[in-house]
Amino acid sequence: MKRTRAEGERAAAMGLNISKAEGEYQKEGSSVHISLMDMGTLSGMAAMATVGWAMAEIDKETETGYEKTSTYQGYKSHEKYSRKSQDGEVTVLVADRFVVEVRGNNLPMEGIMAALGNVDLSKLAGMKGKGVEQ
Repeated sequence: MKRTRAEGERAAAMGLNISKAEGEYQKEGSSVHISLMDMGTLSGMAAMATVGWAMAEIDKETETGYEKTSTYQGYKSHEKYSRKSQDGEVTVLVADRFVVEVRGNNLPMEGIMAALGNVDLSKLAGMKGKGVEQ
């Protein structure tokens, strides 16, 4: 897919540092949005509370789609997909610091997961102790 948009931002307030990078990709009526968020100084239980699903077990199936928590490459993940509209998302919490979210429109879940597979989560996890004072 061709990248059609990219942006990044950093915010700091009351001792909390959060950075975010996003990219959007499109091809033949389908699109993927990839977001990487670095929660920086927000770690442990506070980080998990930010992504509420990380502390829950969800397994819901309907006629038109599903929602579930699971693991992806050993990291806690959350999937939500509508078979009817072929829209979905998968979010992964990496090293209790980074949140990777991939949303797809007009794609099967396999396509969304393939986009996630292009993100090097182990490299991201290796950056856990870098860049901020913990």
